Amino acid sequence: MNKRVNLILASILFGGVATVLPILLKICLFVAIGLILFIQYDEWEYDQRRKNQ
Repeated sequence: MNKRVNLILASILFGGVATVLPILLKICLFVAIGLILFIQYDEWEYDQRRKNQ
């Protein structure tokens, strides 16, 4: 293949990956925040149940 064609294909592939990265970062961020909040709530609820017994 021609060097120019390889560069064009590489730029298209890297451009596609670059547009997906912000979405993946947002998904990872929201999942991490959700997991942290769930763990904190679970510990709080466990403590509340233990105090009431």
